[in-house]
Amino acid sequence: LYGLSLASLPAEAAARMRQALERLEQNRGSRDFDKLARSLCVETCDELWRNHLADLHQSVFSSILNGYGHKSAVADYIIHAAQLWDSFSDDLWDTVCSRLLTLLSPLDEPAIGNPVECEEIRRDLLSLIK
Repeated sequence: LYGLSLASLPAEAAARMRQALERLEQNRGSRDFDKLARSLCVETCDELWRNHLADLHQSVFSSILNGYGHKSAVADYIIHAAQLWDSFSDDLWDTVCSRLLTLLSPLDEPAIGNPVECEEIRRDLLSLIK
């Protein structure tokens, strides 16, 4: 990614992520990759959902303690809940993609691929995610 302009960085990162995920899918098989991705998504969603519910409960309590009227508290809660949902959704997909990409190991590399190039792609992608 050295030498890329800031404008071309997102497109290059997305292309490398797609390349890494396609390579993982080819090496694991389409059916196994699908099962893996689905189970990883469900596990991650379950993990993050508990935090999301705790955030919603905290929002309810802060609305109750708010000194304003009932209508204002309800409106504040609705706005905050929508923001929490957006945050939950973003965190979910960031975490799922990160975990899928970390599954790409040197053992998963195809025999005809260039292992040095694959390791560079993996390192670049992981540095972008963290």
